[in-house]
Formats: sequence, C-alpha cells, structure tokens
Amino acid sequence: MTDPTDFSLPDPLEDAHDAIQKLGAAIQAAELNVAQLPDTSVSSNLLLGFGDDGYVLVTVVSGNEVTTYLTTGAAADLDHDRLAALEFANARTRENPALPVFLHDGGDEHWDFLVQQSHPTAILTENPGFLRGMIQANIARTVAVREALGGSTLGGRAYEATPEDLQRLAQRAIV
Repeated sequence: MTDPTDFSLPDPLEDAHDAIQKLGAAIQAAELNVAQLPDTSVSSNLLLGFGDDGYVLVTVVSGNEVTTYLTTGAAADLDHDRLAALEFANARTRENPALPVFLHDGGDEHWDFLVQQSHPTAILTENPGFLRGMIQANIARTVAVREALGGSTLGGRAYEATPEDLQRLAQRAIV
C-alpha cells in the first residue's frame, strides 16, 4: 500500500542509471578506464578518455534506455559556412556510414562536428569485446575526421578534456 502522505516523485533517470551501471561494468570488463559524469536533465553519462585531448561519451537517455550512444567531439568552434560544413560531414559519412559525422549547429555561435554511433544497450552490456571494438572504431574515426578537417577551410579546434567541453558534448550528444 502506498503512503498517502508520500509526495516524492520517482527518479526519471532511474532506468538510465541502471543501464549506465551495467555499461560501466562492461567497459571495465573490456579493460577500459571509465568515469561517471554528472547527469544532465535527461541522460546519464560515462566518460572514456583517449590520447591527450580526446574522449568518448557513453550516453543513455531517460525513456530510451534500450539505446546507448557513443559520441566523440571531432571538432568544436567551426567557421559558420553551412554549405562547406555539410559537404564535409556528408563526405565523411559517405566514407564510413557506420560512423556518421554530424554537424551540430544548434543555432548558437558554436558549430561542432560529432561522430556518433547508437547501439542496443543489451548488446553492449552483454558483449564487452564488441563494446570495446565500437569505442575504438569511434576513436579512430574521430582522428581521421580531425586529420581531414586540417585540410579544409572550416577552422575549428579539437574538443578538450575541460568541464566546459564535457558539458558541451553531453548536451550535444542527445540533441
């Protein structure tokens, strides 16, 4: 029986938290270093670092816990040339449709390229080797995108392991 004086609301991220905990265990089983990040208003996130200035964000969105997103910030603060940016992202995606490159222009002053995959959460939690392979593929793709960007006129910079860039990526990963 429910207590009629209990006005507490259920945690809307409870299922996302459960999924992230299982993903964290799978990531550790895959022998990768992982850190829990603060939740956003709609998602639970883990962070995997690589190299000097890169990382993969692992995201589970509340209400869609069956899907996990693996996202890297390939570039931040691009020049605002929509046609050139879309042509660049589309060309990279044609090269490897399994690891699409997205332009996040969000209507603000900061335009970014993201590399993002989505996978069923259950497959990733039950197969740490597959999870590791997908994370490594995302990292390799991000490096390739950054190298290709160096020959373009779009400018930009690599995402950095700063609180500001982590929050920026967490917000862009779900929009």
